[in-house]
Amino acid sequence: MSKTYANLKADIASWTHRDDLTSQIATFTYLAEQDIYRSHANSLRVREMETEATITITSGIGPLPTDFLQARYLRIVGNPDKTYKWMPPQDWTVFQDGFFTVIGSDIHLPNSATGVCKLVYCAMPAALASDADTNTILTNYYAAYLYAALKQAYIFVRNGEEAMRYTAMLDNELAMANQHNRQTVAGPLVVRAE
Repeated sequence: MSKTYANLKADIASWTHRDDLTSQIATFTYLAEQDIYRSHANSLRVREMETEATITITSGIGPLPTDFLQARYLRIVGNPDKTYKWMPPQDWTVFQDGFFTVIGSDIHLPNSATGVCKLVYCAMPAALASDADTNTILTNYYAAYLYAALKQAYIFVRNGEEAMRYTAMLDNELAMANQHNRQTVAGPLVVRAE
């Protein structure tokens, strides 16, 4: 069953047992999204977030997509294609063949590489704004949205005990989702003919 932002707002109000927070729910949701995708120690990274972008690289530099969260790999399209793996900027040099890095809002490739590339990356889902809004993360990992928003609500009303409780529930939910994703994206499928 597909969940919407309207479902989430109603559940936040219901679970807090308060009717005086409705004007703050949009802020709770925004902060929840930041917590789930960016600032959490165990940020959500699941296959539903993966997408591909075509980027033009000039003199070893190309722009990141605006929804970029984390790279999986980058492939320069050519003859032959060449695949690059991500390396932290502090370890990377322009002579580090086979690796790319991200500095600011740009991708950097070694040896002044030039060409068209395909970047496979985890994207930040569009923010929830109107009641009918939904996304695959809200539908498939609804508890993460709910617990993260409730954590923010209880921080707002200065109820540390409840905020800690929902933080622990969120931690568990994200850890389980990421673990399940690692188990289901284990590698290539091998088909044996019998």
